[in-house]
Amino acid sequence: MDNILNKASGFGWLEVVSWIMENGPEINTVGSAFENACVSCEIDIVKCLQDKISRDNIQTGLLTACHYGFEEIVEVLLDSLNHEHLDIAILLNEACRRGAQTVVEVLLRKVDNALFDKRAAINEACKSELPEDLVHFLIKDLQNNDFDNEVVSENARKYRWTKVLMQLKRMS
Repeated sequence: MDNILNKASGFGWLEVVSWIMENGPEINTVGSAFENACVSCEIDIVKCLQDKISRDNIQTGLLTACHYGFEEIVEVLLDSLNHEHLDIAILLNEACRRGAQTVVEVLLRKVDNALFDKRAAINEACKSELPEDLVHFLIKDLQNNDFDNEVVSENARKYRWTKVLMQLKRMS
């Protein structure tokens, strides 16, 4: 039964998951099924299981959603719990590292910005050549002392991020 719960969660079979949950699966399996649902972006399964799992499973599910850029899952989970019990900085850094701008926007909109370090997040975004738009988004409303200008400038030149270079020029 527990193996079926894991498979059904990954495939988005809500009726199967609901039936198994009504018939009492092992608690360890519910966390694994939740994580499968997060990896597969099965939002209905995530909603079904989110109240039946541990905080660690939620953190892992959120990290997975940040990694893959599943902003819908991030938003649903953030709406349902106290953010102070999570390591929001790790989530923001992962979204930045992966260039998942929509997830970053959800995190910045939904979570108290005092719970993470924007400077570290910008540095993570600069480690990859992918996220020019993300880096531009992060720095456009900040002051020069809110981020490491040298790191951003160096990476903007390295990756030829023209929008970021222009923004840095306007800020100086």
